[in-house]
Order: sequence, then C-alpha cells, then structure tokens
Amino acid sequence: MKSPEAASAQKGSQRKRQILEFLKERGRIVHPHHLETDTYEDMILSAISLPEELDVTFDDIGGLESLKQNVHDTLLLPLKRRDKFNGTKRLAARLRLPKAHRG
Repeated sequence: MKSPEAASAQKGSQRKRQILEFLKERGRIVHPHHLETDTYEDMILSAISLPEELDVTFDDIGGLESLKQNVHDTLLLPLKRRDKFNGTKRLAARLRLPKAHRG
C-alpha cells in the first residue's frame, strides 16, 4: 500500500507531464530537464489545475472588483497579448495585492 505522500508525488509527476503537454500544444516548448522536481515539489504539482479543468470565471466571484481588474491587467492581459507587452518586467512584481487587515 502506497503512502499518501507517495501517491501525491506520483500524481504530481503525472501532472508535470500534462503541464508540459499543455504548454507544447500552445507553442511553448519546455524541455523536461528544465522542469526537474523533487518528491515534495511533485506533491505540490498534484494540486495544480490546468485551465480547461476550471469551471470558475471572474463573473462567478462576487465583489473584489478592483482585485479582479488588477489580476486581469497585470497577469492575464500580458499573457494573452504578448505582442503588446514587452517581457522586461516580471509580471509578479507588477501585481499589487491588498494587505490583509488584522482585526
């Protein structure tokens, strides 16, 4: 019987292959040796969903309009319209998330 960690790592390894295929289908070739992961990272990969597996849209999320707009403008739009954005700035550095309020 496999341990939960081993099963999760195996699922993560399968997910890694799916991610590589997903990228390849979209013209983004990533060589497998550039995506080498250890068992812990494979466990994390097991929790990642591919876009076609998601059935949630921004319209399903109530409120948070400014945050949704920020995510759209800083992450999604540059990925969809690479011709309009240069790659010199890291997207994550441009994303400004609100600070959590402490009660």
